[in-house]
Amino acid sequence: MALSPLPPLACLQAFEASARYLSFTRAGQELHLSTSAVSRQISQLEEFLGRRLFVREHNQDHGIGRCRFAQRPHHQHAVFGG
Repeated sequence: MALSPLPPLACLQAFEASARYLSFTRAGQELHLSTSAVSRQISQLEEFLGRRLFVREHNQDHGIGRCRFAQRPHHQHAVFGG
């Protein structure tokens, strides 16, 4: 049986940090990346999976790249340990 290709590790790291903080800016700070770099990695992962993962929200006052899940995870406790 052939294994399917995996998404790039950097994309998964960006997703995990973004999901924890619900902020591309805070994820970028943790990963030492710009907000736009995190957004590009999330976009690459969304393209790989063929579905939207986050809804992007930009705070005009503070320039913060916030996000929320496109759909609420069904197994959030399994993903985030809560």
